[in-house]
Amino acid sequence: MDGQDEPAGAAAQWEYRVSVVKLNPVGGVHAHALQETLDKAGRAGWQCAGVIGPDRQGVFRLIFQRPRRAGSG
Repeated sequence: MDGQDEPAGAAAQWEYRVSVVKLNPVGGVHAHALQETLDKAGRAGWQCAGVIGPDRQGVFRLIFQRPRRAGSG
């Protein structure tokens, strides 16, 4: 996240993390793993900001963001 589309200083207001979800052997997303990842992130205050993938190994990368907490960073 390079913050190029955000006003100066805006990127400092957010923190980001990436989670990985793999495809199953028949090429489908593991629905349970995906839902579990989204639920866990949501309980911790994260929101899904985007998805990248799948790549050649069948991996999706879910990018999460949340407002930076006071005193972190």
